Amino acid sequence: MNTQYYRSSHGQRRVPIIIAILVGLVLIGILLFSLICREDNIRATSVGAVVPVAVLKNLTTISPHTWQRLGTDQATPAEKLLHSSTTATVLYIGAEGCPFCAAERWPLIVALSRFGHFRGLTLMRSNSEDQHPDTPTFSFFHATYQSPYIHVALMETAGRHLGPNGFYPPLMALSKTQSETFHLYDRPPYVPNGYAGAIPFLLIGHRYLWIGSSVNPALLDQHNWVGLSQAVYSGIGQVGKSILVNANALTSAICATDGGHPRSVCRLLNHFPLPTVAVS
Repeated sequence: MNTQYYRSSHGQRRVPIIIAILVGLVLIGILLFSLICREDNIRATSVGAVVPVAVLKNLTTISPHTWQRLGTDQATPAEKLLHSSTTATVLYIGAEGCPFCAAERWPLIVALSRFGHFRGLTLMRSNSEDQHPDTPTFSFFHATYQSPYIHVALMETAGRHLGPNGFYPPLMALSKTQSETFHLYDRPPYVPNGYAGAIPFLLIGHRYLWIGSSVNPALLDQHNWVGLSQAVYSGIGQVGKSILVNANALTSAICATDGGHPRSVCRLLNHFPLPTVAVS
């Protein structure tokens, strides 16, 4: 048998190349199996867990230089409500199983973290059988948010899994005022015919309106929370840029409705106009 050997220049023991390759393949196989099992375990057990510190840190400590590098030019335009008065408020209405809500929570959390602090955010995925199944995201259901600048209502109206009746289970009930606001704006001409009641619904300052996700949920496919948060922190790659650019737009909208506070945040985006379309 003509077996090739590797001879070390340092006089170490000869090892057949074939054996080394086989051992390497076995080790790689074990590693891949371990990673697959670990990912399956993450997918099965992470939903409902408190957001890891590293993930939240990536979303809340983004360098101002990175914000300014990306600006707002590529952000999804807000519908500007010309007839409405302006108040320092943010109203989000969504549902845990909704993949478009899943995508929208990423820039919303980044933006709101510039004005206050979250507690109790948990990991969530969109419904497994809907479009863009299992999109990694967060839930506001058990979360609280505090800010000295804005009043924020984050409403998760339904859960992640369909019930036996074919409907998502209700979670958080809208107040009378929230329900009236939702039904006033979540209809034509603010949405196309046939899309009344669509979510996610995001209204900032009773002046800037987004219905539907500003971030394409397809960009989040095949990603996990850690990888996505790292992409957002660096502002590199299509998904990281999309989330951060739209977070900048939401930040600009809040600054335009709360008197420009805090100055340390709002002055950074003074030179970047908020993309809007007028709706009367």
